[in-house]
Amino acid sequence: MKKILYNLKLKRDFDRIQVLQWSHFFLALIGIIIEIGLGVSSGFVILKIFLLLLFYKLYFQTIKKLLYTYWTFSFFMQIYFMVGMYDGAIRYEAGSLFYCHFLSLIILGLQQFILFSPIYYPRVRWWEFDFRYRDDVKIKIRKDLLETEGIDGRLTDLRRNAGCVVSFERYKVGDNLHIHSLGEFKELTLHGEVMSKRVYSIGRGINYGVRFHFKNLQEKRDFVHFCMFWKSQRSKKILLKFKEENSS
Repeated sequence: MKKILYNLKLKRDFDRIQVLQWSHFFLALIGIIIEIGLGVSSGFVILKIFLLLLFYKLYFQTIKKLLYTYWTFSFFMQIYFMVGMYDGAIRYEAGSLFYCHFLSLIILGLQQFILFSPIYYPRVRWWEFDFRYRDDVKIKIRKDLLETEGIDGRLTDLRRNAGCVVSFERYKVGDNLHIHSLGEFKELTLHGEVMSKRVYSIGRGINYGVRFHFKNLQEKRDFVHFCMFWKSQRSKKILLKFKEENSS
């Protein structure tokens, strides 16, 4: 997988993400320093610092390259911070330790909220080859609304006013696209800007992270209704697959 590309707008967001990463890293170290003051065994503390530094070295790589293993690393850090909160509140009865890990957990949650977007981490379902159960949407992509023939593509993710557009056509970060839905879904034209792209492997389409722009309140409402309809269709397809698997 090639590294994600991003423009200046995305870089500002990414800089904030890096600041948040460094923040909960330093708070994790401060938590260990507090434990030293509480009389925790020095041998255990040294081992803990070594493991934490090793863990965060890999953790920073998942952020830098936007690897999906970021979510696995984050899950373990959530557990670590929650255990630290328990130690601070129950085991050592130390408010400083509790609030240190509590603040770390809040910062990590904020970082995850920012990254939980198709621009950074589009949802992928490569294992689903049966089109009866695929929840993506057939689309036509135009760079100019006056174009009579658009480029075929698929919309595979919709979250946080952004989406993942998959196409074999090559677009540049910063290109403005007009996306028209097709098929069983309600027809809708979305206007957005390419913010990022991922190339996973030869033979697969390019995944574009697109941030949508709405000219008025009605376009926003149409988008919300479209998202609700998509979610309902996805739930129906999951239920259909579950029933057919159980009946076979």
